[in-house]
Amino acid sequence: QLDEAGQPVTPVESKVDYANVDYETLAVGSVAHNTVMEEVYFCTNPGDRPGECSPRDDKRIVFNHFYYPGWRAYLLDGMHGKPVQELPIIPEEEGVLGRMTVPIPPVGEGYILLEYGSTPPRTVGGWISLGSLLLALLALAAGRVLRMTP
Repeated sequence: QLDEAGQPVTPVESKVDYANVDYETLAVGSVAHNTVMEEVYFCTNPGDRPGECSPRDDKRIVFNHFYYPGWRAYLLDGMHGKPVQELPIIPEEEGVLGRMTVPIPPVGEGYILLEYGSTPPRTVGGWISLGSLLLALLALAAGRVLRMTP
């Protein structure tokens, strides 16, 4: 498949909008992703040596994905680590892309997990669906039993 300029279309490898990254003050890279999560490494004010980062509180990561209430962002305690702080997600209010922006906490370096989790309506809907399926199977089984008895 080719794009408008006739170049091959590359597959999406990250939800991060790298076009919105100021590489002089922020290093960002996806370390793991699938359809419902993305783990991103960040380093603010990167120095000349790897891992040389200094805190700042004005950096954000923009994700090219529609915002829905089930999305959550967390600061992790290391790569593939446990959440230590929930971070706010700012839905895009202008434009038509509905993207999400996550402010980076002023820690200098770390990992952010963006994941799509459950919400109360989704949980209730799941239980209702499961109950409906069980009732349908029970009705089907009861119908078979009634047809078999003379």
